[in-house]
Amino acid sequence: MWVAVAGIVVVAALAAYYLALVREPPGVVEERPALGRIPEGVRTKSAVLYFAHPDGEHLVREVREIVAGGGVGAEARRVVEALVRGPLGEGGPTFPPETTVESMFLDAEGCLYVNVGRELRAYHWGGTSGEILTVRSLVRTLAANFPEVRCVWLLEEGHPLETLGGHLDLGRALWVDDWR
Repeated sequence: MWVAVAGIVVVAALAAYYLALVREPPGVVEERPALGRIPEGVRTKSAVLYFAHPDGEHLVREVREIVAGGGVGAEARRVVEALVRGPLGEGGPTFPPETTVESMFLDAEGCLYVNVGRELRAYHWGGTSGEILTVRSLVRTLAANFPEVRCVWLLEEGHPLETLGGHLDLGRALWVDDWR
C-alpha cells in the first residue's frame, strides 16, 4: 500500500516538474538559449512570427530577436528558420521541424522565393486546414517583417512546389493581400 502511494507521489511530482519546464507564459516570448543564443555585440532586430492558435483555425503572434543584416534574403531566411523551429509560447507549429530552408531571393517586383528541402512535403501532417495554416503563417510572417514583399513563391529544391498534400495549389504566386 505504501509503495503504491509513494509511486503516485513520485509520478505526480515528476509530472509537475515536467509541466513547469515546458509551460511558457502566454504572450510575447524571447528565443530560448537552447535554440541558439545571439552573441553579444551582434546587431539584432525584432521579428514577428505567426504560429497556429490552439483552436487550429487561427494564428497567434510571437516576437523573436534575429540577427540583422545581410539584406532581405538573409534576414528572411533567419525569420523562416525561426518559424520552422516552432513556437516558444502558446501557439502550435505550422512547419515540420525537419524542414530545411535552402535559400531566399527577392526579385524586383517584390516576390520572395522561399526555397525549402523535400522535408516540408515529406513530413507535413497534411489536411486542408494544416496546409492553409502553414501557408498563411509563412506569408503573414514574411509580410509582417518585410514590407517590400508583395508575394511569395514556395519552391522545393529550386522547383515550384505544386502542393503540400494535394489540398492547395501552391504552383503560383501567393499574394500577401490574399493571405491576411
